[in-house]
Amino acid sequence: MKTFDIKQELFALRELLEQEDIDPETGEVFDNSESIKQLSDELEVEIDDKLEGIEYIKREYKATEQMLANEIKRLQERKAMMARKQEQLKQLQDFILAGKKRKTDKFTFYYSSSESVNLFDESEIPSDYFKFEPKIDKTAIKKALKSGEAVPGAELETKFNLAVR
Repeated sequence: MKTFDIKQELFALRELLEQEDIDPETGEVFDNSESIKQLSDELEVEIDDKLEGIEYIKREYKATEQMLANEIKRLQERKAMMARKQEQLKQLQDFILAGKKRKTDKFTFYYSSSESVNLFDESEIPSDYFKFEPKIDKTAIKKALKSGEAVPGAELETKFNLAVR
């Protein structure tokens, strides 16, 4: 059964509940409690089936997500291994060249110079050379809002999360 069909049945159940129990023309009393109970029972089973089906699909997606995460981890490890092998081969070339330039039919091997900063003791670096990026402390904002303090640009929001056991 589709969600639309369940929704339609919910509307039918609501109509039955809102229906007057007395016929205004004849004064006859209707007892639609059996109809309401039957429709409610059928609908409950169908909703349960739908919820269980959705939960199984969610769990299948979760398993696929975990499998992909494991595959990503495996590929990242392999990528790191390839980077290490490149570095090892580069060191081998450096050993073979012994600091000299060499030209072959396909490649030219040579050394170039570059400059980089070596920070051997960061505690001695003056604060003028540090970069500070502002970062919002949501934990502190939440604490302030809970204590009744007003924080411009922020509000405490209550969320309801579906949990399944």
